[in-house]
Amino acid sequence: MRRSGVLTRNKEEEGLFRLFKAIKQANISVRKAFQMIDVDGSNEVTKPEMESAFRKLGIDISASTIDYIFKLCDDDMSGSISCGEFQKLFDSLIRESIIEEKEIFTP
Repeated sequence: MRRSGVLTRNKEEEGLFRLFKAIKQANISVRKAFQMIDVDGSNEVTKPEMESAFRKLGIDISASTIDYIFKLCDDDMSGSISCGEFQKLFDSLIRESIIEEKEIFTP
């Protein structure tokens, strides 16, 4: 979030930023990342799957950050995130400058 021209993030935004930065640094598509997070192949990501993905990336994550991600992503409030919802979030975060594109694409 921008405040007075400076990019600042709360802890939930920071966790989300770190996930997407890891996706870009791994040079994989958002779709491929989604498939990797969706370990049971259900085409839906659950909170435990999301938490596991963060942990595998070495990102310490809180339940409030997972809840935040689901609040942003889970448009249909199904309790899980579809690939489309995940991609939509990624696209909107860049557009809204919560995550600056240069930060994601800079190693």
